[in-house]
Amino acid sequence: MSTPQRPSLNTSVYSPVRFPDTLLSPKSPKADPLGIRLKVRSIVKTVMENHKKWELAQKRGIALCSTIENVKKEALDRIASEPSTTLYPDELKTPSEKLKTITTILKDVLDSSKECLSQLNGLKKLQSNTNERLLKSWTIVKVMNAIEAIVHAYEDEYDVKVTVMENVCHSSSKEEIAFHVTVWEFETFVNDDVRFMLFGMQVECDIDGNS
Repeated sequence: MSTPQRPSLNTSVYSPVRFPDTLLSPKSPKADPLGIRLKVRSIVKTVMENHKKWELAQKRGIALCSTIENVKKEALDRIASEPSTTLYPDELKTPSEKLKTITTILKDVLDSSKECLSQLNGLKKLQSNTNERLLKSWTIVKVMNAIEAIVHAYEDEYDVKVTVMENVCHSSSKEEIAFHVTVWEFETFVNDDVRFMLFGMQVECDIDGNS
């Protein structure tokens, strides 16, 4: 009687398995052979830099509006006692011209942000599945929606700024001056919602807020 053969172990089953380097964990977004993720990050960084320019121009505009307000109030006070006094003293010229320059800076920010949105739309066409996660948790569509909302906010706020710039020097009462200055200072459209979207993109793209 022959001795039963011991079944051989298939040691290959227990051998270490090397996974390809391109295999990503389930928690990571898929591989990005076209470099779309890096391009999106670059676009988001430009949008964030644009917003810093907007905020700086906004603050300068507040200071200029305050200067115009003081000049106009003094002119109105003089008119009360001297009716022949002009409502447009020479001191208005410089701050009003500078305020107009500020609005051109805001327009540059708006135009640059629109260009970023256009570039992003081009990248979207290169991605085979726009519903796939591209960043930490956002798809390219979500990034586009955020930037589009920011652009719309800039558009609406820019219209307000231009209206203030064109009318603040023509204010005929202290109340009207105060209204224009307040409208410039306290932005209705470029608000916390915009800042929240910018922060969300910053986190998704791992961008240093100080960069």
